[in-house]
Amino acid sequence: MSDNKQVKSIIPAVQFKDVVFGYDRTNPTPTVKGVSFILPAGKYICVVGGNGSGKSTISKLLAGLLKPWSGSIYVFGIEQTKYNIKQIRNNIGIVFQNPDNQFIGLTTEDDIAFGLENHKINSTKMFNIIENAASIVNVKHLLGFNASRLSGGQKQRVAIASVLALNPKIIIFDESTSMLDPTAKKEMMDLMVLLREKYHKTIISITHNMEEILKADYVLVIKNGEVQKFDTPFNIFENEAFLANNNLNLPFNLELSKQLKALDDNINLTLNEEKLIEQIIK
Repeated sequence: MSDNKQVKSIIPAVQFKDVVFGYDRTNPTPTVKGVSFILPAGKYICVVGGNGSGKSTISKLLAGLLKPWSGSIYVFGIEQTKYNIKQIRNNIGIVFQNPDNQFIGLTTEDDIAFGLENHKINSTKMFNIIENAASIVNVKHLLGFNASRLSGGQKQRVAIASVLALNPKIIIFDESTSMLDPTAKKEMMDLMVLLREKYHKTIISITHNMEEILKADYVLVIKNGEVQKFDTPFNIFENEAFLANNNLNLPFNLELSKQLKALDDNINLTLNEEKLIEQIIK
């Protein structure tokens, strides 16, 4: 087990200190067991673990949807309390797993406007914000469309636009690609990278998708409600015994590069598909 000392010098977006939480106080074994970690700002972080590991619970604790039994949660240095939870939530947006469950308005425009209306944004400013958010996620051409006309991937993009309209510093993707087809999954992962690189958002993705981890800056591994490791994708995937112990698989690209290296020692292990292809055709 390790804490992420290598990123403590970076301004943290999120810090958990000895956080304990369970859904049933009569159960002596909590879901989250004294968890401590730091997530740096402006990075793309994947949170992985098997079913029931506690990773989605951690995302809900961060968003203030659940209250820890004990311990402290900090968002950009501010400790989460019952007195400032609204302020904390203004810094955090969440995109959930099922796009159908997120659509609130009858049309895409209504859906993006919903949060803005709750914040009493005037109509002129609201229109500009909606257009800008829709442009970022490439759904401007879908403004005014009924939800029934959209694909799953398009609905997820509208959900992200709804989050972006409120300009949070942190966006949590809670298994947001799991119900999408392969093309929509790739587009969603590319969008997460864009939001981090161009718009400087802190991206926290709760995921089972090992291919997605290749695009992340860091990976937080959770098992049985405890932090197992926080490290770069390459360092996580380098230790096959660790992967097996945490029910994680190698991404296809890395598995292929390992098999090729067994045949040709000149092949270097890489997480990058383009670099692997370059080595093969040399």
